[in-house]
Amino acid sequence: MKKYRHFPLEYKQRIVQEVESGLRSKTAIAREEKLACSLIDRWQRQFREGTIVDHPNARERQLMKRTIGTKRKLPNRQWKLTF
Repeated sequence: MKKYRHFPLEYKQRIVQEVESGLRSKTAIAREEKLACSLIDRWQRQFREGTIVDHPNARERQLMKRTIGTKRKLPNRQWKLTF
């Protein structure tokens, strides 16, 4: 099973800014960063449309799965905490 890479929002912003500033070509950046040119095109389009998202890192995904699993195991009722 192929694992997909996830990139932080700051990384995507940096790549798009470098391409749009004209300091380096999209092809040169893609080669150096080991990215597909079509991925950079997608990021540029998403930034223009405002639909870019930040993906959680591996630890955050693990914690989300654990939280969802715990919620499923607990009965759906209100808990009162007393101190």
